This record gives sequence, C-alpha cells and structure tokens, in this order.
Amino acid sequence: MENLDDLMENVHKVELIVDHGFLESTLIILDGITLSGYTVIEHPTGKGDRGLSCEDFDSMFNGTYIMTVCTEQEQLDVLIEQVKPILQKSGGICLITQAKWLKH
Repeated sequence: MENLDDLMENVHKVELIVDHGFLESTLIILDGITLSGYTVIEHPTGKGDRGLSCEDFDSMFNGTYIMTVCTEQEQLDVLIEQVKPILQKSGGICLITQAKWLKH
C-alpha cells in the first residue's frame, strides 16, 4: 500500500464570496493566474456584516461563491493582490486555508 503522504499535495484552498456584479472580473483574474480550475456556485444564501445575502430584491448583497486551489505561493500572492480591490469595492470575503489535494 502506498504511503498516504505520497498521494497528497499541499495546496492553498481559496474560497471567495463576491457580489454577483463582480463575478466576471473575478473569473478573469483566476483565468489570468492560470489556476487548474475553479467551482462557481451562484446565489448562495447567508448573513454577514452587510446583512442578508440572497437573490431577493430587498437584500443588501447578492453573492456568488467561488472555490479554487493554488498549488504555488506565487499564484496565491497574485490572487490576493488582484482580488483585494474587488472585495474593497463590493464587500464579500476571501478565506484561505491549508489543504491537501489527492494526486490522481
């Protein structure tokens, strides 16, 4: 049986919640960094410091969830630098955690 560490790669898991109006510009940033891919989930519902987030017309923030991984520190550094202005304009959140990716 293979050693579990040999099957795993250390990565940075990046989770972004951005206003739906900034989805396209955020995805352009991700494509420019040449990440291996990303997942987009539209219309998540939740509550944060800016109030309720849902697709109702009376909500303050209509967010989109994006998850990706950075396999290199340089990718992460560029992503943070480029996505920070979007978060400052529209709110949202960026979570970065250490994770392990199963090699296959």
